[in-house]
Order: sequence, then C-alpha cells, then structure tokens
Amino acid sequence: MKLRETGFTLLEMLVSIAVGALLLASLGQILVTVQDGWARSNEIDGRIADRQMLLSVLSRAIASALPASDLQPAEAFHGTPAGFEFVSLPPQAASGIGPVRVRVIVDPEGGGTQRLALHIEPRAGSRAVQARAPLNARWVLAQGLRSVHITYLAQATNQAHAQWEDPRALPGLVEIVGEYDDHRAPLLFAARPRVDVPGDCAIDWTSLACRAS
Repeated sequence: MKLRETGFTLLEMLVSIAVGALLLASLGQILVTVQDGWARSNEIDGRIADRQMLLSVLSRAIASALPASDLQPAEAFHGTPAGFEFVSLPPQAASGIGPVRVRVIVDPEGGGTQRLALHIEPRAGSRAVQARAPLNARWVLAQGLRSVHITYLAQATNQAHAQWEDPRALPGLVEIVGEYDDHRAPLLFAARPRVDVPGDCAIDWTSLACRAS
C-alpha cells in the first residue's frame, strides 16, 4: 500500500502512455485536417480570383465593343443562346495589337454539364496579324454548369432578346446567368457596351470616332 501511494503501478504507466499516444495521434490528424482545409480554401480562393479577373477582362472588352458599319459589315455584334462574338478595342489593345475579336462560347463538357469559354484573338488585318505574331488566347470562365442563359437587352426598347442579329447596333446590355450542377451560388454577369457612334460610320481605330469620308 505504501508503494501504491508514492508512485504509479506498471499498469497505470502503460495506460498513461497509451492515452498520450492516442492524444498525439488525434492532434496529428487534426493538424492534417486543418492543413488540408487551408489548402482547399486557398485553391478555391485562387479559382475565384482567376474567374473574377477573367470576367473583368470580358467586361472591359464588352465595354469597348465596336459597332459595325457599311464598310465593315463583318464587325457586327452577333449573339445567340450558345454564345456571342464581337470586335473590341480595349485600352490595353489600343497601343498594342490593335482591335481584337472576342468570342464567348457555351461548350458541352459531357455528363450533362457545360463550360463557358472566352476566346480572344487579333482581328484580321491588325498589327499582330501583319507581324505574323498572333496572340490567340482561350480561357474557361466557368465549368460544371447545369445551364447557361444569355440575354441581350435592346437599349431603344429595353426588351431582352435571346439572340442579337442587328448588324447596325450594339446591344444595350449583355447578361449571363449560369447555374452550377452542384447548386453553388450561380454565375451572374452583366456588361454594357459604351462605344456610341453611328452604325454607318467608318471607325477610326485610334480615336474610335467616325473617319471622314
């Protein structure tokens, strides 16, 4: 009894060691879980930041979209439920490669989902094409989408359309709503073209004004 009061029995020591080892193992698992959580959080934050950056690029391109003219009929804004394309002169392109052609396309992924892709390439006849150094680029704006709805708002009538086929005018607003297959928050995007020139003018690509005939 005296030995019991002044120390631990062998059984108690073994139990203490086992409990300590279990606590260490649990702590190690907690640390691994926390690290995995941080890694996933950083990855998700990075993807969100990348998507926001690409949407910002698209927004600036739409804001600088150029209307077609009688001398440039191929430059018209063309929009359908499956995507749209237009010619743009964003600020960074004005002093670089010149006008660019922008396309946004809804592509099937398989398994019933879709992706939203952004294509930017030099416009035919631009300085980049003439220099034989085309700068084609393609990015995925969003993937894993259950549905994508694109609408084009007419500025004059304030009516929404599923297609845009007016060769002499730009839509007043372009809206994209994408529903994800995993029911996360939807993709919401809207941008407004801001270049305002008559549809029958010949555009001066430097000043974005009508060129004297």
